[in-house]
Amino acid sequence: PVVTPGSARDIGAAAFALIAAPERSSELLCTTLRETYGRPVVALTDSATSALVLVLRRVAVPNSVVAIPGFGCIDVAAAVQGARMRAIP
Repeated sequence: PVVTPGSARDIGAAAFALIAAPERSSELLCTTLRETYGRPVVALTDSATSALVLVLRRVAVPNSVVAIPGFGCIDVAAAVQGARMRAIP
């Protein structure tokens, strides 16, 4: 399990920012996430699978062999394939 430092007040502020400036909402969210978690780079994705593809592409070369758990979500294997790598359990 992961715990984030966000609160109900943070969610309310984010919702207000989205309503007040929808054209800047992604930029504001990235800035908030960078500041909250002390990270230099933040990437917004549509799913955890897409995020895993981005990470794999960043840390390994195409056609690499990646070890994955024998039991787990099929999306992990899909991410490996989407990153143009091969998986072994």
